Amino acid sequence: MKIKYWVLILGLLCAVNVAAESLTVLGSGGEKYYVYDALGRDYVNSKNTNEFIELAAGDYQVKFNSVFLPVTLAAGQTLQIATGQVAVNGEGFEHYYVYDEFNRTLYTNAYTHESVRLLTGTYTIRVNNSLVQITVKANELTIAQVGKLIVQGTGDDYYQTYDEFGRESRGNTRYTNKSIELLAGDYVVKLNGTEKIATVIAGQTTTLQASKLAVTGIGLSNYHLYDEFARGMLTYSSRKTNAYFEVFAGTYQVRLNNTGKTVTVQTGESVTVPSALLTFPNSNAIKYTLHDEQGDYLTYSSFYGGDRIELFAGTYILKTGGNEQQVTLTTGATTSTGGQTTEVTETETTPETETDTTTSTETYEAGIAAGIAQCKQNPSSCGLYNGTDIETAKTAGRTFCTDNPAACGISVVVETETDETEQTCTVEASSESETTEDALSATLNMQLNIDLPLLIHQPLIGDPISLWAKLKVYEETTAEGNLLFELADFGVYGEE
Repeated sequence: MKIKYWVLILGLLCAVNVAAESLTVLGSGGEKYYVYDALGRDYVNSKNTNEFIELAAGDYQVKFNSVFLPVTLAAGQTLQIATGQVAVNGEGFEHYYVYDEFNRTLYTNAYTHESVRLLTGTYTIRVNNSLVQITVKANELTIAQVGKLIVQGTGDDYYQTYDEFGRESRGNTRYTNKSIELLAGDYVVKLNGTEKIATVIAGQTTTLQASKLAVTGIGLSNYHLYDEFARGMLTYSSRKTNAYFEVFAGTYQVRLNNTGKTVTVQTGESVTVPSALLTFPNSNAIKYTLHDEQGDYLTYSSFYGGDRIELFAGTYILKTGGNEQQVTLTTGATTSTGGQTTEVTETETTPETETDTTTSTETYEAGIAAGIAQCKQNPSSCGLYNGTDIETAKTAGRTFCTDNPAACGISVVVETETDETEQTCTVEASSESETTEDALSATLNMQLNIDLPLLIHQPLIGDPISLWAKLKVYEETTAEGNLLFELADFGVYGEE
């Protein structure tokens, strides 16, 4: 009987000892904490904050909001682990992230203006990858204050924020006129490759003003944006003439078909750089090449009569065969500030066909024969799209040689009258070449570019529209090996 009593007393004492060791994590009661073994591997138990877990004395790892805390529970000890809170003051549209002291391990995240409860210690806070270290103290609220950065502009282009050295990005890109929340500090802001340094102050909005820069023209060619010394492109994207880049104030070079102009842009200013349009003359030349004033190639592409290219004002050389011709393009522009767009006057220059002054005078009928030969060789220069209609070629040849006598080997056009007296005629610019609808078909030239003299566009509403178009072939083909074509130019039929 005495033995049973002793066993009962010993059992009660053991029960009291087990119940005497316990721990809890203090908090709101709505979040869980977890207890693991001393190595943090094996799960032991979990409870809501403010609820106790009974444990044997020993070493444990307590996990709360992904943060591990080593603890030692002594015999008979009731351990209460304190927490604190952290919050980032903002508008509530962006997330902030909590990392360890060394900015390596992510613990938790929340929207700005929301608080997070953490074990006491030192942490790194990230807002759009901008960083600040904070210390969480027991039963205290630690607040990190953000500021706002915005680039004012048209809202059409993106800007990107980087660290103070311009190396690591801070947050995603934003359209101009859209703000980004950042922790206080210095940042490099890039807009189409142009840069500006900004200082963000906690609780304040820092505003940068964008400017606008464009090359004006007819929207035919693409231009690129380079640094002041044209050492490299600021952005790999290009724009058609008349389309703007948003940029920060500075000096830049714009490049158009390998011709360049240096321009200085002031803050908030809208600046345009005018281009000129060069139209290659119709002649008996098979093709032209384009060179700068020193004779160096501007482009290795070949051009045919009627082709057009946008360039900056300057002097250029057209070469065909063994001949060359110098042409000068001019433009005029007036720049105004205060957000006003530059007014541009464009000059379209079509170089005159080169005249060979050593060519002897031919008769008018001989000119017709030369015109027929020209139109057979290069139908599109005569407004024809096949070389088989001789009668049409005769009419087109007559018109062509009247307009371009030198191209037909004629220095003076002479007609023989019925009284056999010779009369020198003045050549006037003729109207459109006489062609019939039967002669209008697509021409595929040696470069695989397609001229469509007449096509019908049927809009959703209204009558069909007669158009002309030029298609240029891409260097790449589809997966099936089919050619791809780009719409290079088009207009209303009869108004080319």
